[in-house]
Amino acid sequence: MPANQAFNTAGGGFRGLRESNGKADEQQQQQLYSDKLKQIEELTKEISDDFAGVISILPMSAIDNSFDSKQNSSATSAMKYFAVGESNRENSIKYKNEAVFPIGSNTKLYVAVAMYQLQERGVLNVTDFVNDYITAKDFASFNARGNSTFSEKDGRWCPRINGSTSTECQNISFVNLMEMSSGIVHPLNCDDGNLEAPYCFWKNTDIYQYSGAIKDYIGLFINEPLMFAPGAKYSYANSNWNLLSFIIEKLTGMTLGDYMSENIFKHILPEKRARGENTIMYDPFAGQFQFVKNRVDSYRKYVNGDTNATMSVGSCRPFLAPGLANGAGGFWATTEAHVEFYRLLFNGPKLGGPILSDASVREILKPRMATTPAAKYFFGQGITVRYQYENSTFPAAISYCGGIDCTSTCIVQTKDGIFTSFSTLDIATMSSQDYEELHHTSVLTSLFDGVLGDALTENIAAAVLGEVVTIWEQPSTSGKST
Repeated sequence: MPANQAFNTAGGGFRGLRESNGKADEQQQQQLYSDKLKQIEELTKEISDDFAGVISILPMSAIDNSFDSKQNSSATSAMKYFAVGESNRENSIKYKNEAVFPIGSNTKLYVAVAMYQLQERGVLNVTDFVNDYITAKDFASFNARGNSTFSEKDGRWCPRINGSTSTECQNISFVNLMEMSSGIVHPLNCDDGNLEAPYCFWKNTDIYQYSGAIKDYIGLFINEPLMFAPGAKYSYANSNWNLLSFIIEKLTGMTLGDYMSENIFKHILPEKRARGENTIMYDPFAGQFQFVKNRVDSYRKYVNGDTNATMSVGSCRPFLAPGLANGAGGFWATTEAHVEFYRLLFNGPKLGGPILSDASVREILKPRMATTPAAKYFFGQGITVRYQYENSTFPAAISYCGGIDCTSTCIVQTKDGIFTSFSTLDIATMSSQDYEELHHTSVLTSLFDGVLGDALTENIAAAVLGEVVTIWEQPSTSGKST
């Protein structure tokens, strides 16, 4: 956390924030919820041409009641859904509440939780240096290009800062990875066409087919020099989470998917999982070996920037293999499942529910690296947090937007409830000439004048919550997050 910040994260969570406002807040809750529902209904009519997906809202009263009941049951049965458009345009299949979305960078929170679970079990300490967990055997398996950054003398990974004449090894903690302050380059952040050297150097063939092992993608960046000293500043890099995913598999002896299923996913809507319903999952092969019921398809709408006319709508290409994104953005979930994850972690008399300790959740929520300091937005660990005042005891908002394969999945919680907006329609605005040229080149190497799908989803969130929600963090160099 920056030295000039003094946020206090001890306190009673979102319920505590509500109760501190007294009974007047409770009396206003139902009216507020009713007003928001009307607002969303109007919004869905306005955006029907440019939005396809599911919007949901869960009021805080339902969340509170779920913890007051003896069963401590899920509150998601009280969710209000707004399904807009089609999840499969080729077959005219309309969206339904059970749609399973790729949640992109919302995946990162699950990985952060897994790391704290391992700390609670004595497997690691999040302040440990990842350098000490990578052996010579591990490094050889990465098949990394370039000069090796593994120190045979010290028997550990030894990255150095780009352009520095110092030969000193830079130590990177697990906390540095989770708060995006490691300095590691982000070659996997190039899906929006920003191919600025030297940090974006993957090939189209790298994303079409999952190789079957996370280690194969560590080799894309492990030998690259660091952009800055670890802990010095914030820079969004998916590579951090690829490395964390590798560590989870290495230390547990389990695949990332198996670990998540047995330690986190099983606590999310367990009754539906017992019935075999798809609610949350990690399939690195994207359905290649099994069908995923209710899985959505994603699309891109091409709009003429001069006339605002739609030129065409097509399937999203290229398709990013979930296995390549792994812990950076490879999970799939329904809106209900992801909301339930937030309910368990950030609400109730004890934060974390059956998944994690209260103390560990508060570590995840600490405001660590500023993304938009003027608005008090900070990257925590796998989430963005906004604190109302410097002495606030709990964030006023916890939020995130994941983006992958033309899909944008936004979630925000405040003291009034949990709001989601999951969309699978991306809008690319360009000239007719660029559109024609696009037919003869790769999407990865074509720069659009503007991609509006993500911004539209954020605008919905902002309108419903009544505040500006900065949940799409731009890295300090080029590239866009998943």
